[in-house]
Amino acid sequence: MKLQQPRVPVWSNVDAHPHTNPEEIRDLLVRQVLQPVLWEQTIRNLLADGVDQFYEIGPGRVLAGPDGCIAVDTRMRVAPLARSATAKRW
Repeated sequence: MKLQQPRVPVWSNVDAHPHTNPEEIRDLLVRQVLQPVLWEQTIRNLLADGVDQFYEIGPGRVLAGPDGCIAVDTRMRVAPLARSATAKRW
């Protein structure tokens, strides 16, 4: 799959930095599945870069829950996905 040049930098959880090169982003996405991620450092770097709102899109409040809060003065919005009636687990 060919990746396009992103309109905004893509932050990688592998190295906690923004990236704009499509080939670099592709490699980082593979690494993200294969190795531990730097979630807390990524959020801290985003905050240092001026980001003050975060959106969690997925099942439930995994990242926005009480244990996932890194900075209490930021906004975390959650957009939960509808769970399938036949699904036993996420």
